[in-house]
Amino acid sequence: MARSQVICASTIKRWSAPLKLAGAWAGFYYLRLCERMLPTSVLNFLLRFPLAAWGLVQVRARKLLNCWHRFPESWRPKPGRFFLWQSLGLYHAQPLYIWPDRLCKTRWLNRCRLEGRSDLIGSRNGDRAVVLASLHFGPFETLPYWLRAHGIATIMIRGPVPDFLASLTSYHYSLSSPADVPVFRLVRELAPLPKFPRLDQLPAPAVVCL
Repeated sequence: MARSQVICASTIKRWSAPLKLAGAWAGFYYLRLCERMLPTSVLNFLLRFPLAAWGLVQVRARKLLNCWHRFPESWRPKPGRFFLWQSLGLYHAQPLYIWPDRLCKTRWLNRCRLEGRSDLIGSRNGDRAVVLASLHFGPFETLPYWLRAHGIATIMIRGPVPDFLASLTSYHYSLSSPADVPVFRLVRELAPLPKFPRLDQLPAPAVVCL
């Protein structure tokens, strides 16, 4: 009985992966079409409610109270704003990953305020890469896309993506210019620690986000 259950689970997993990938591709192109066809205010309104609902589904597993206490006391955000944003607003920025090639357009750049930009742009004039350490607060995965939209070549170090999404992920990353600078490098490519000097092999000049 146990063996048959394992075989059944393996079969379901094998057949569900292509269906998930097909759904991911369909959603990808649908949202890209919506971004081009709808005014930004309308798109924002339509996405807000389903993404807020998804945030509430995920909120229990994310243990927000523990996350809030991890902040140094002098940096700790106000509780109301933190819990409201982290439960209802966190995933609202995620669709930006789907149209990274559009973030350089005026309609999107006007919605992003980048402070300290001059220091990062100055780094492009040298011949060495710069390592930028960022706090993981909010949808931090949007950081490289916004920096690249402002003309700052950026690579973020991240964990692995699901294998069945590899083709979609590769295409998605290719939409973010410059094409010769990858958006992400995987942690496994740089670990264990003795391999971290490989950072100097990344395309330069570039900003590397940790």
